[in-house]
Amino acid sequence: IAIDGWSDPRNKSIWGFMILTPDRKEYLYHLEDLSDHHHTAEFLANKTEAIITRIGAEKISAIVSDNGANVAAARSIIHKNYPSIINLRCIAHCFNLLSQDVLKSSFGERIIKLCNILCHFFRSSHIGTALLDNAIKEKTIKGGGIKPYVKTRWITMYECANSIVRLKPAFNYILENSKSEISNTAVLTILQKRGIFDDIQKLSEVLLPIKDAILSLERNNTNLADCYINLLRVAASIKKMDQYDYKGFHTHMVQVFNKRYEEFNDPKYLLAFFLHPEWKGKKPYNRPYSSKHDTPLNWWLLINDGKNQLSRLAIKLFSITPHSASCERIFSSLGWFFGKRRQRLQLNTLQSMAKI
Repeated sequence: IAIDGWSDPRNKSIWGFMILTPDRKEYLYHLEDLSDHHHTAEFLANKTEAIITRIGAEKISAIVSDNGANVAAARSIIHKNYPSIINLRCIAHCFNLLSQDVLKSSFGERIIKLCNILCHFFRSSHIGTALLDNAIKEKTIKGGGIKPYVKTRWITMYECANSIVRLKPAFNYILENSKSEISNTAVLTILQKRGIFDDIQKLSEVLLPIKDAILSLERNNTNLADCYINLLRVAASIKKMDQYDYKGFHTHMVQVFNKRYEEFNDPKYLLAFFLHPEWKGKKPYNRPYSSKHDTPLNWWLLINDGKNQLSRLAIKLFSITPHSASCERIFSSLGWFFGKRRQRLQLNTLQSMAKI
């Protein structure tokens, strides 16, 4: 079961309870307006336990949510009351926190600020938009224009930085042919700043594996082993960073990753990693496995190891979806239902539309 909260356009606090099945189907079970209540850990735990009672605790393997203090405490209460229900934090949210840590370095904060200045001018100014569109056509650059950074959109920091690096030939074309038409001195200063595109490229390279991890871990077929694998991939990319020209930034990233690793690294990730069928042993654990055609859950369902204790453990672990992205997807859909002329949707109507 996955839980998360959302504020609708009327500033109502709507909470969603999603059912995630072992075969990766997602079902909206319940929406509830909790605007009139304080969202304490005990209150959220009671609301969630009421849902668990209706479904049946024996049918639920885990509870997953982001790691807000109140929600994390609520998960702990539920796990204490129902020891068979595993307590998990959303792994995609964890990697988003790591991307936010990039901005806590002086280098990351400075570069994304410069990116935002460029983005605002070339997206908001009529002259800037026209100049960039024309330069893109002249230089036949594919991939579209400059991408905005939106704090609530987890991968847009990378997309913003990467789009500016990709459009470097267009910016050079503008400086060579239409420099006088840029009235914004800050934009001109940034575009002419020595090494600015190298700095943005470095930021983009650091953010790329984090972006890839978020996208990978938001998929329906993500399992607990994928969490550990992506932690290793991000660690490897940080280790390969330039330690000379960007020594301070490298040191910062090593420190924040080590901190987040201690925070994120759940022993269940490592256990699932070693139970993954890619690492087969002696009979009966040597059945063929193809990542293209099989899933770890299906592979373990075919294993007969006598008492079935190891199989039962593996089946439970690989039946769990370790993220609450399903809640985010539902809330995005709910946001589309509202408009300037549609602000009075009742919760029951909203829930019915979402279930459809």
